[in-house]
Amino acid sequence: MIEILFSDLDGTFWIDTKDGIKVKKEDIEAVKGSIAKGLDFAIATGRGKNAIEDVEKMIDHKLDGVTMNGSGIWIDDKLSKKWFIDNETILDIIDQIKDKWSCFMHMHVGENGRGTLVVKVGDPSPEALIWPHKEIYDIDYLRQNKVEIYKVTILALDPYDRDEYQNDLRHPNTRSLINQLNNIELVPYFVSKGQAIAEYCKMKGIDPSTVAFIGDEVNDVEAMRFARLSFAMDTSKDTVKKEAMYVVSGVKEAIDRIWEFNEREIM
Repeated sequence: MIEILFSDLDGTFWIDTKDGIKVKKEDIEAVKGSIAKGLDFAIATGRGKNAIEDVEKMIDHKLDGVTMNGSGIWIDDKLSKKWFIDNETILDIIDQIKDKWSCFMHMHVGENGRGTLVVKVGDPSPEALIWPHKEIYDIDYLRQNKVEIYKVTILALDPYDRDEYQNDLRHPNTRSLINQLNNIELVPYFVSKGQAIAEYCKMKGIDPSTVAFIGDEVNDVEAMRFARLSFAMDTSKDTVKKEAMYVVSGVKEAIDRIWEFNEREIM
C-alpha cells in the first residue's frame, strides 16, 4: 500500500514561466482529494522552504518536505535535519575555477536555510545573475565570515560549456548536479533527494515500501530508485524515464495510478 507521495516541483507539480508559476488545476484538486482520502503528500525540491509554503497555500494544507535537493528536511514546519558545505570547501572550488570561469555563486545559507547569499567570482556577465535584487559580495566575505551553505547554484550561460564547467567545479566534499536550463548546483557530496527521503522515513517511522515519488530531472533519479512506486513526467529525458516504473502526464495521473495500485494490493 502506498501511503505517501513525494513530488518534485519544477517541471513536475508546476512550471516556472516568464509570467509566473503555472500549476494544473487538476493536479491541485487531485492532491487535495488524495489527502482527504488518506494519501499523504510531501514535497522534494531543489528550492528552499518558501516553495513548500507556496504549495501549502494552493492546497490549504500543511506539508513536510525535502528542500535544496536533499540538504534540508522539514517536518511540522521545522528544519529537522540539515547538511551543509563549509566555507573552506567553497573557497577551494573558487580557487579551482577563478582563472578560467567568472560566475555568480547563489547560495542558500543560514541557520534554517532560508537565507541567501550571492558571491561574485571574477567579472561575470549580469545575465548570469539569477537573483538580481540581492546584494552581491566578493570572495573575501567567505574568508571573513563562517557560513552554513546548503546549496550553491551557478548559471552557465553557454550550454556548450556546461559539462566542462561542471567538471571544473568538482570537489571531494560536494556533489554537482545539472538542473533545468543551464544551472549547475553543488550540494554536500552524500546528499540527494533519495537519501533525504530515506532519512525522513526513518525519522517518521515510515515503511519505505509505502512511498511513491514523481519527478522529471536527473536529480530525481535517486528518489525514484528509493520509492516503491516511481513516476517520471512525459517531458523527462529518456535517461530519467528509464529509471521510473511509469511515465505520466502529471501529478493527477500518478495519484490515479497509486489508487489503482492500492486497490490491487487490497485484493
